[in-house]
Amino acid sequence: MNLNTENAKIRNGFTVGMKMPDINIGDCFLFDYEDDNKQGHIVTDIFQPKGADHIFVQWMPEFTPVCNESYFVYGKVKFRLKKK
Repeated sequence: MNLNTENAKIRNGFTVGMKMPDINIGDCFLFDYEDDNKQGHIVTDIFQPKGADHIFVQWMPEFTPVCNESYFVYGKVKFRLKKK
């Protein structure tokens, strides 16, 4: 988790830790174009910028250690939960 990103979200009034009907923090997912045997992506936060209509899903790779998360706009990208 990048604390600079987390502090910026708090400082700018983002609504963080949101729950969605089909994905939540800690879930592992695959984008629709990825094969079932590929590395998944772990949801690290779901947040909405103050005054915005869109919601971001923040994620990091399931196995590869990285310090920077990536994002996608909820509803704009097709995904599915990864089967265990």
